[in-house]
Amino acid sequence: MHTLSQNLYELLTVFSQQEARRVNADTVEPEHILLALITKKLGRGYRLLENLHVNFLTLQLRLEQSTPIREGEPVRGEIPSSNRVKQLVDTAAAQARILQQEAAGTEHLILAFAQIQESILAHFFLQQGIFLDDVQQTLNQLRGTDTRRDKQPQEKKKHSILSEFSRDLTQITREGLLDPVIGREREMRRVMQILSRRSKNNPVLIGEPGVGKTSIVEGLAAAIVNEQVPRSLFGKRVISLDLASVIAGTKYRGQFEERIKRIIKEVSEAKNIILFIDELHTLIGTGGSQGALDAANILKPALARGEIQCIGATTLDEYRKYFEKDSALERRFQSVLIKEPTKEETCAILGGLKAKYEQHHHVHYSDETIKKIVELSSRYIPDRFFPDKAIDVMDEAGALKKMDTTELPQNITTIEQRIAELAGEKKDLVAVQDYERAAVVRDEVKLLKVQLEKIKMRWLNQENETMLEVDPADIAETVSLMTDIPLKSVGSDEAKRLAETEKELHKTIIGQDEAIGIIANALRRSRAGIASADRPIGSFLFLGPTGVGKTLLAKALAEFLFGSAESLIRVDMSDYMEKHAVARLVGAPPGYIGFENGGMLTEKIRRNPYSVILFDEIEKAHPDVFNLLLQVLEEGELRDSLGHTVSFRNTVIILTGNVGTRNLMDEPLGFAREENRTIDYQSMKKSAELEAKKIFSPEFLNRLDSLIVFTPLSEKEIEAIFELELSKLTGRLAAKQLQLRITDNARAYCIKHGYDPLLGARPMRRLLQTEIEDVLAVKIIAGEFTPDTTAVIGTDGNTLTISIQNDRAAIPATTITLLPAVSTEPQEG
Repeated sequence: MHTLSQNLYELLTVFSQQEARRVNADTVEPEHILLALITKKLGRGYRLLENLHVNFLTLQLRLEQSTPIREGEPVRGEIPSSNRVKQLVDTAAAQARILQQEAAGTEHLILAFAQIQESILAHFFLQQGIFLDDVQQTLNQLRGTDTRRDKQPQEKKKHSILSEFSRDLTQITREGLLDPVIGREREMRRVMQILSRRSKNNPVLIGEPGVGKTSIVEGLAAAIVNEQVPRSLFGKRVISLDLASVIAGTKYRGQFEERIKRIIKEVSEAKNIILFIDELHTLIGTGGSQGALDAANILKPALARGEIQCIGATTLDEYRKYFEKDSALERRFQSVLIKEPTKEETCAILGGLKAKYEQHHHVHYSDETIKKIVELSSRYIPDRFFPDKAIDVMDEAGALKKMDTTELPQNITTIEQRIAELAGEKKDLVAVQDYERAAVVRDEVKLLKVQLEKIKMRWLNQENETMLEVDPADIAETVSLMTDIPLKSVGSDEAKRLAETEKELHKTIIGQDEAIGIIANALRRSRAGIASADRPIGSFLFLGPTGVGKTLLAKALAEFLFGSAESLIRVDMSDYMEKHAVARLVGAPPGYIGFENGGMLTEKIRRNPYSVILFDEIEKAHPDVFNLLLQVLEEGELRDSLGHTVSFRNTVIILTGNVGTRNLMDEPLGFAREENRTIDYQSMKKSAELEAKKIFSPEFLNRLDSLIVFTPLSEKEIEAIFELELSKLTGRLAAKQLQLRITDNARAYCIKHGYDPLLGARPMRRLLQTEIEDVLAVKIIAGEFTPDTTAVIGTDGNTLTISIQNDRAAIPATTITLLPAVSTEPQEG
């Protein structure tokens, strides 16, 4: 009789019996024992397989395939063990005696499996390139680790305070749980140099969030493990201290100070610990209360005497806000500025990290995909920093690809539905006390569950072995989801859409071919990457008479570029005529009311970085506004009163005005005559440009992409606008199942009375509203205009008339043609 450990005894007498009974086996086989061991994760045997880096999914599938469900009556009572099991246990017990162990454990069982050449685990090890020597060596290492842990309880107790409130980065590195650190050789060398100093050997890493400050410390831990550091750093341990855990639960005065003092004592006695404190600025004030010291003041003496070594990490803003004010603490640290990596460096970082993400998501990232990640994250996520934002895009793209393609096979869903049906059937049978049939259904459910488990395991194994390709289109979709903008790759649909920019804008804008052409060219330059990436997508000054479509073009552009007219940010410059009002754009200065609220313009752009910004009636603005806009037009960014740098690089900036057109329109230029149209426009354009040069400085005008003077609307264009507006009205009525018709005479009346070259399209919109919409509204409210009637618009020569008729077929009028419409707004300036 062999002496067995508790885990091995339970495995042989309980868990293997359960596994054999699950497949209705008549004897317990070694495969049942091994399957039970890995599913229950028992003892050192399971840890030994883990340290050998065994693929448990593949092994479990292999074991299940070798133990099919047996047909026939189940064995009553205890299932007997086969001769193979007895041989296995004898071999395990012999191995325990060789290793001078009192009892055979699960680890000796694994060793026995490896020694019996015909066993399934021995074959599996051979296919995985694992040999008997590897198993024995790994077992010795595992036993050595456990022995040291058993023999040194005092040492464990001694370091309990650090293990409770910190993480040993060097140990985590040895276990292979940290991501590799790519590049940053210069910064790491500087950190090592400071750590090697005799005094003031405490570096503090300063940089923007996401540039890789913590990764540099992890890289230092890896360098220490690999002994790629100066001799003075050999054998050092990098311990990351969690200040939040240290302060948690300290209810009474003195508890926090006691913990910090114990930590300092342990670190100073160990002599080989480098303390890492992330978010170093949290030291100041942490744990401090009335009559008590904060963490920073407790650490100062130990840092000054050189009893402990510390690495800190913080952001530029926090360092300036907290650290620089405490000069005594600041002088004990040596600052190391961590700059944002370049695009090329970020590509190299992603290339080094992609293996980890490929393994996690079971996808593949090509070099082209990596470049696309860096390119799109640089352009569309301007408020974050490399490499953090690029890593996030890579991670999300892998998750999106796997999520979109992971769908349960039909046979799995069919079995799950059948199990649910049988569960309901069993419940009904129990309710009517038909226990015999309920037992049959129960057994069928058990068999289906076993079958389902096997099919799922096989499917999961296939899914894990399938590597999906993440392409640039997936990256574009991911960035679109992260930034909430419509984004597609420039090689396919977007290119075709940009080629038809003029056509799309003309669905809303009547006339203004020159203005639309200039804007379309600017958009294509930006999307193709030819224009400077440091400036806005486009910047235009719209001049011209009122009512010709300046504001409407801005709305149409917002909808075309960003999918919604709500992406238009309108700033009425008549609100910024006074000098003191200009500060509202970027926020009130410190000390003034509303300082904490930020700027009206900058806050809107921070929340909607992909917008069309319309500065309406720009000539009314105070001259100081133009000084702010100079920076936006040239550098594509603006700093608000809170110190935030706001990017305008993904916006289109439009300034509108009526300068140079008011006086010119007083002269009888004969707009109705087509042959005089060119002369009239050229005169107005020249006047507008001259007036603009008087109002705006040369440096302001030169920073604009284009100055566009809109043409006055001709009678033919007013007619087209009338048809467009009437089609929108007809569409709104059709949604209520109401019919509207107009006679040719009424159409001619509307065009004649709605045309005014001085006011553009606004008189037409006013005529439609007062003489048609108001009358129709009264008739709808009164119940005269109903779905079984038709409203007919006519004229008596002096005014429009609207009659309601029941017989639609007898009405001698033309039905208007519905035109496609993008916007429901009238053409306005």
